Amino acid sequence: MLKKQKIILIVSVCVFAVILLWLATPVRILAVNSKLILVEVVKTQEQRQKGLQNRSRLKKNRGMLFIFKEEGFHAFWMKDTYIPLDIAFIDRNKVIIDIQQMIPLDTRIRYEPAKKARYALEVNAGWMEENNIQVNEKVFFW
Repeated sequence: MLKKQKIILIVSVCVFAVILLWLATPVRILAVNSKLILVEVVKTQEQRQKGLQNRSRLKKNRGMLFIFKEEGFHAFWMKDTYIPLDIAFIDRNKVIIDIQQMIPLDTRIRYEPAKKARYALEVNAGWMEENNIQVNEKVFFW
């Protein structure tokens, strides 16, 4: 019986640790064109600079949402980013204003929105087209 209690305690501690880790990582659900995507939210300059660098993959229906304090022509590049990505630039009204395809590891290109953006959403390449996401779509997140 004592062995069972130890196992239950160890499993409980592991579950608690996983929950704490999940809570520490700002993850939210985002909806666009009736499609849901789980996004990591990045708000600080340090988080934005790192982005999805040095990752080998991004799970299906996952992404990263960049939040800026103000609207602007915020530029992105693919330094040390191995995953082909789509990026949607989103204005302060949470409407997609531009969508671009990003080339892995190509540091020559700077990806900037056509208009001022407050948010940017990075997802796996092809996700926007596969889910019929287009410019002028409303994005819902909290």
